[in-house]
Amino acid sequence: MEPIQKTLENLKQQGFDTVEVYGEPDLIDAKKLSSLLDSLSMDVSGVTGMWSFHSSEYKSRNLITTNNDS
Repeated sequence: MEPIQKTLENLKQQGFDTVEVYGEPDLIDAKKLSSLLDSLSMDVSGVTGMWSFHSSEYKSRNLITTNNDS
C-alpha cells in the first residue's frame, strides 16, 4: 500500500479537492492527516466510521455505540 501522502498528491493532480477517510481512531494520526490535507488545499467530505472489516483485529470494534458489549 502506498503512503497516504502519495495517494493524496495523485488525487490532487487528478483534480480532486475533497476525500473521504475511514474513521478508525487507532489507525489515523488526525493532526498529521489534517496538516497534509491543508498543505494540498484539500478537505474531508466524509468519514467512514464502520471500517472493522479492514482488519480482523478490529472486527469486534463497533464505533457507533458506547456499549462495550457490542
